[in-house]
Amino acid sequence: MESIDDIYAGDWIKASDLKEEVTVEITGVKIAKIDEDTKKLVVSFKDFKKSLVLNKTNAKKIAEISGTKDYTKWAGIQIKLIKTLVEYKGEEVDAIRVRSVAPVEKV
Repeated sequence: MESIDDIYAGDWIKASDLKEEVTVEITGVKIAKIDEDTKKLVVSFKDFKKSLVLNKTNAKKIAEISGTKDYTKWAGIQIKLIKTLVEYKGEEVDAIRVRSVAPVEKV
């Protein structure tokens, strides 16, 4: 069966690509020009075909997990990609969020 998902699959991970949370290892980060005025970081992963365009929330989370804001040093870091609902322009939509692989210690 042909699907519009096949036509618009693209090179970037979408929330609909995630059926469950997945642990991935970062292999590289580059800057991509999304449109005329917008640049974003794009993260590639080991054993994963598609890359993830980072929004500010996810970029800050990877910086926190890795211990550095220098994205050129993120290769080798493992993170979890999680599909979740977020509010966007007054509506709830599926989105991808980044989480730490290591359990968070409770204080």
